[in-house]
Amino acid sequence: AFAEGRIIRIGYVSSDVYRVHPVGKSIDALLRLHDPLRFEVHAFLLLEAQIQQASQLEDGTGGVLLSDLSVLSSAEGASAINDEGIHILIDLNGHTNGVRMEMLAYRPAPIAMHYMGFGATLASEYIDYFLADSAVSTPELAVHYGEKMAFLPAS
Repeated sequence: AFAEGRIIRIGYVSSDVYRVHPVGKSIDALLRLHDPLRFEVHAFLLLEAQIQQASQLEDGTGGVLLSDLSVLSSAEGASAINDEGIHILIDLNGHTNGVRMEMLAYRPAPIAMHYMGFGATLASEYIDYFLADSAVSTPELAVHYGEKMAFLPAS
């Protein structure tokens, strides 16, 4: 359990954030909604173009800390994530283009989750939770997922 007032470090790893991509467009707003008094938000970017595109945002990144992992090996990327002291790492790719799942296999954070980029189980032993809502899955389907299901509240 976290002590009262302790900042939780959340990292999002993706090749889609800050790109013209459905995940990138959807997640930008979410990244900005974290309470800065409770969360420190990191975006671990997998493509060099993401850094350039993020730097061109008219209103900046909303306090999201950016790390370019595109030039690092998977082991180096995992080490960079670990060095930031990330508590919860959220993969936004799944088994899609630009994925670097081997980076997550190093377990660079105590908790690993998947959200949004791939609407089915990743069937990997290094992803602990699958974030879902009723549009993606239901509690009855949880038996078919390799991850524990964490359902988002209705919005």
